[in-house]
Amino acid sequence: MKLGLAVTLLGISATTWAQTPAPRPTQEPVPEPDVRPAPEPVYGTATTTDWGEGQVITIDGNDSWATAYTSSSAEDFFFNYFTGGSPTDPDLQLVTEALEEMMEQRLQGGEQVSSGWGRSATIYGGYNVGASRVEGYGVIFNITESSFRFSNGEVAGIVTDELVSVIQDFLMTYGDLIDGLEPNDKITVLAKETIASTVTANTVRRSGSLMVVSPSSSNAVQLRVSVTKKDLGKLYSGTSQDDFRAKYITVERTEPTEASGNSQISIFANLLKKRFSTRELDRFVALSTPTFEYIPDLGVVFHLRGSNIGRSSVAPVIITTERFVREFSTEVADDLADEVEDELDAANEAYVEQYENFQNQLVEFVVRYGRTLNFLTPNERIIVKVTVPGCTKCDLPDRFDVVVTKDVIDDLAAGKISLEQAAKKVTIN
Repeated sequence: MKLGLAVTLLGISATTWAQTPAPRPTQEPVPEPDVRPAPEPVYGTATTTDWGEGQVITIDGNDSWATAYTSSSAEDFFFNYFTGGSPTDPDLQLVTEALEEMMEQRLQGGEQVSSGWGRSATIYGGYNVGASRVEGYGVIFNITESSFRFSNGEVAGIVTDELVSVIQDFLMTYGDLIDGLEPNDKITVLAKETIASTVTANTVRRSGSLMVVSPSSSNAVQLRVSVTKKDLGKLYSGTSQDDFRAKYITVERTEPTEASGNSQISIFANLLKKRFSTRELDRFVALSTPTFEYIPDLGVVFHLRGSNIGRSSVAPVIITTERFVREFSTEVADDLADEVEDELDAANEAYVEQYENFQNQLVEFVVRYGRTLNFLTPNERIIVKVTVPGCTKCDLPDRFDVVVTKDVIDDLAAGKISLEQAAKKVTIN
């Protein structure tokens, strides 16, 4: 019989399924056991244990009683479940999907490529574009390297003029549809062009030449295509598209020799992940190593996904069957609802405390370790864009930015200001 496992974690409720007694986690579907009488509800504390590619949620340490297993990881499952499908910026989401669709239609998808050594691979479709707003700058679209994957596991960066053309057309067609921008704000699209270190593909049908590189290679050229919001109006006042491309859209490539700070940024991102990857309960953690991009005159932008889901000692867990729930008397149901409500209130109070501690610790990390990004100019910024799961009963945003200019960090390093004074100069948007 299938048992409904209602997992309430920090004010968030979801329903997944488990077996009783639970089998060892497996990637294959588990056969249903013989039907048994409905058990009594069980209350307990949810903890998680790493197991292979995923995690086991255990009640009060008794994993022989009931467990729930999610493929990938418990944090990713709940994060995607609760944040997917309801973007906080639907306008930006629509425009992002337009860029993905344009790339899908005009660039490669499933063609064969051949190398100078007689090797070949198949390009698979699928284009991943991230988008974020940066206060005082505008909007940044980031075409990730995972957008261009090959059957041999290598990663490709497009070096053709066609990619630039697609981005330019996107900016001219959809840039003016992005709301909330100031006239001097920029709309920037970033992509990484990789320099061949393993295989050079000489021919690709319909796409010109490509370069293929292993994901571990640091030989990446960053392509940056930008336009200013106010200039887009010239498209409606007689400027032809060809003239607009030439005069108002900036296309820049940052060569590896010019991007000497890449290793510094990468180390900073790894340290940021390790700083918030503790196994302690009741605190926020980083779900993965932050992604990042460097934009001259703006600075470095890091993207960090944080969560405390699956790691809270106050998370209540209730196991029932659908039939048992239907047979509840009103009195029992009301008592159960009150008990769960009390647990949720306690979980939300803990969430608020953990959230505030996470922000304070993140600010301290940025101002202390920001000095290692010594290639930044004093006016450039370190920006950490954070996304965390929402809270059902607390008025806390699920996204915030931590922003500090490099001159503040330089003053701290020089002893001109204290750590506390530097932290007060950090902006949280």
